[in-house]
Amino acid sequence: MDMKRIHRLLRLVTLLQSGTTLAAVELAEQLGVSKRTLFRDLATLEIAGIPYTHDTTHGYRIDAGFFLP
Repeated sequence: MDMKRIHRLLRLVTLLQSGTTLAAVELAEQLGVSKRTLFRDLATLEIAGIPYTHDTTHGYRIDAGFFLP
């Protein structure tokens, strides 16, 4: 995995922990990637055990109680 992707994944975790829910379009825009790349990154977070949730009304987020070890 290249450093650019690692940096983007860490930025994604930060956005998801920001306390707001963000739609896929908003997340992709914030990260400067396509929605497809965003979904690949979300799948990577899932494999890594990072518990994000998706609410179809509002968007994606990570619960406030999660701490990245």
